[in-house]
Amino acid sequence: MKEVDFSGLYGQKQVKERLKFYHKAFCATSETPFLAFIGGAGSGKTEFAKKLGKSLLKKNGEKRDFFAVNCSTIKNNASFFDGVYPKYIADKEVNILLDECHNLPADLQQSFLTIFNTEKGHTRDFVYDNMEYHFNFKKSSFFFATTEPQSLFHALKDRLTRIDFAPYENEDMMNIVNDWSDCDFEDEALANLAKTCRGSARSCTKRAGDVNKYIAAERLVRFEMKHWLDFCKVTATLPYGLEQTELQLLKALMDGPKKLQALSSILGMTPSALRLDTETYLLKKGFMYIDGPRHITRKGVNAIKGF
Repeated sequence: MKEVDFSGLYGQKQVKERLKFYHKAFCATSETPFLAFIGGAGSGKTEFAKKLGKSLLKKNGEKRDFFAVNCSTIKNNASFFDGVYPKYIADKEVNILLDECHNLPADLQQSFLTIFNTEKGHTRDFVYDNMEYHFNFKKSSFFFATTEPQSLFHALKDRLTRIDFAPYENEDMMNIVNDWSDCDFEDEALANLAKTCRGSARSCTKRAGDVNKYIAAERLVRFEMKHWLDFCKVTATLPYGLEQTELQLLKALMDGPKKLQALSSILGMTPSALRLDTETYLLKKGFMYIDGPRHITRKGVNAIKGF
């Protein structure tokens, strides 16, 4: 039995161990749980789901088809049963990823409560619009991925088995940047690059893309600390990968705590945009805290020294 191939995917040790377990169980039973890959944007949910999905084979050893469907394209029950089901599921051995599943319409989530109830066996027959739709979960595996699990019906979430993703460690981000870059790195320069990737695999690949553009323009084969300093200047890369609006918020707090409405006026952004977007990373990094007004922390002060 060949294990799941996670080559090229760094970090997420617990995720890998669990997926290896479910792959091994599938080889014995031809079934997987309905796995829900849950984590922040860019955490690698889709890539890990693809790796698992492409490793689940037919009984004869042939590869199953793997399809990823963005749930924002599924508008209602009709679009699923008239579109997705006949195209991807009917009479097939297949692995399906329902990506961005927090966008699943309410009527389809209700239908899924029945379809994914497998307490009495591995098959379900579901009637919609006077038509019967057959699901055999030994022939089709369903995965879900989302950044917003709270948007799923609680009862549907209970049908799913959560696979939670953690932020990436700096060493993992260094490996990702190194893999996606077209040059050699001085260790210190690579470590500094990784610190700007915000704990996200996707940010690592984007940062590597900028490095590739930089080394091509400068005709380099090795990226050193002197290049890192110039790179930050020409790409406006800030410490810890801060965005300009995040930097401006921290600077606004340097002369004292401020309420959200005051920050909204200073930065010219709506309170909702500040609360749901700009503040999120700063809170996660411990650069600020909220106890009514917003406060900058000592760590936040140190992060923006020189700016």
